Amino acid sequence: MKSKIIWVLPNVSQFNRNGRGSLQERYHIAKRLGFDAVEIPADFIKNSTEVKRTGLHMGDFLTKEAILKLYKKPNKKLNIKYVLHTDPQSGRGSKLRWYDTKWRRKFIEMLNNLIEYFETKPYAIEIHPGTKPNSIKSITTAMAELTDEFPRTKILIENRTHQIVTDAFSMNKVWDLLRQEYPNVVDSGRVGIVLDVQQLFTQTNKNRILFQKHLQMIKPEAIIGVHIHSGPRGHHTPSLKDAIPWTDVAKFLDNLLKIKEEFLINPEVHVKSEIQPTRKFIERYLL
Repeated sequence: MKSKIIWVLPNVSQFNRNGRGSLQERYHIAKRLGFDAVEIPADFIKNSTEVKRTGLHMGDFLTKEAILKLYKKPNKKLNIKYVLHTDPQSGRGSKLRWYDTKWRRKFIEMLNNLIEYFETKPYAIEIHPGTKPNSIKSITTAMAELTDEFPRTKILIENRTHQIVTDAFSMNKVWDLLRQEYPNVVDSGRVGIVLDVQQLFTQTNKNRILFQKHLQMIKPEAIIGVHIHSGPRGHHTPSLKDAIPWTDVAKFLDNLLKIKEEFLINPEVHVKSEIQPTRKFIERYLL
């Protein structure tokens, strides 16, 4: 079996010059560049510009009114997959509270408001682990709730340095608990982990041998997609000269693509001009 690759157009800075841009603009660029899906930001209020535009505070949930002020409404219903990339808790006033039942309901309400605005269901919702007092248990509970709330949507969690899910050990713990507590959800193929390669490399102290060990330890059935980017400042086009051992990543992906029906790949750069070079790097050296 060979996986169907779902190429995800990353959320680059040019899309967000006036608020958070539009699904329609991303749709047209994705079609032109040959991408299957687009990434849409679904952060909480994240900077002073958004504070001024919406009247909300840094880290607040988006209200319906805030969504109207931050996103451009599509002129028509668009036939394209999109991934809601939710708040990563990047030290800008946001705090993920998967352990808090009431907070989780507010999070779900915000997502429903966004989906209602876009007038089409998301292909996937990507969440992030957050820091303590979040736990593997609270994260998997949240993932299960999200699959109940959005029954036709993939629910993904991304590894993040210095958060609860960082390396092979914590990724495997998430997967094992999901299998134990929510086997029907796991068997549906709608939950999994998006592996950010750069984040894992950073978490393993940029040590090639340790990074290789963690790649080998990750349970392949847990991984449903990858983010690929590199560079000393993060989200740029990779190079074979990088410290990241891309040959090992290629072997890892080769094994994954033998067992997956669908697999997401996001060349997660932050500059529009680097999208295609990053995709070409992935196609030439990693696939």
